[in-house]
Amino acid sequence: RMGNSIHWFEKACSSSRPEEKLLFCWFALESMLNVADNIKDSIFENKKECHNTCAVIRQIASELLSIRYFHEAWHHNFLSVYYATKDYDNYYDFTIETISKTGLNINNNEKIPRGKFLSNLDLLIREANDELLKNKLERLKILYTDSSTIKDYLKAVEEDILMIYRLRNLIVHNAVISSFAVQYYSKKAIYITQVVLNMLLNKNLQTKGGLDKTILQSHIDFQLFIGNIDNEIKKYHQ
Repeated sequence: RMGNSIHWFEKACSSSRPEEKLLFCWFALESMLNVADNIKDSIFENKKECHNTCAVIRQIASELLSIRYFHEAWHHNFLSVYYATKDYDNYYDFTIETISKTGLNINNNEKIPRGKFLSNLDLLIREANDELLKNKLERLKILYTDSSTIKDYLKAVEEDILMIYRLRNLIVHNAVISSFAVQYYSKKAIYITQVVLNMLLNKNLQTKGGLDKTILQSHIDFQLFIGNIDNEIKKYHQ
């Protein structure tokens, strides 16, 4: 299943047509997340509803992307500001004091001071000379202070996947569809499939028992994470 999924993802990446990219990505997700019925029963609380592969894709993919987003968003933002400050002569005009307080004065081989950075985002937001950066850091601050933010992100990913599925159906049935929508969601499909593939491949190496067990364990891990989200947020400020 994983090999088949990689095959379809490679076809999606090599295609120059957005509709093929979207379609092949969906085939890749279907191949990977076509779990057994007993795994579906373990994933979904409501056993009376019929949960098809699309429902599994929405559930598992949105969980994987959400947990990745939470754990990596701060790092991407730190590096973006760090290199703009270090390599571009303090591009955003931060004071020396703020650079020190937020950990932006570290050397390349030093550990990134995550807690200092996240706990002092207000300083960066106040001093930055760029409105785009201010908005970006405001969103980052909300992510690591408001537990509902990651849940909103989860819902947004679920909606993206549902739209990809609907476009997939329209493409298969040769319906008239917006070329802009296909192009836009084909890029999202590539990103979603890549993240799901990478995360499940890595987790599968650590989990004995096959892909279905890995998928179920990923779901369990996310439920534990989201149930303990307030403590997870506190950790990131330490």
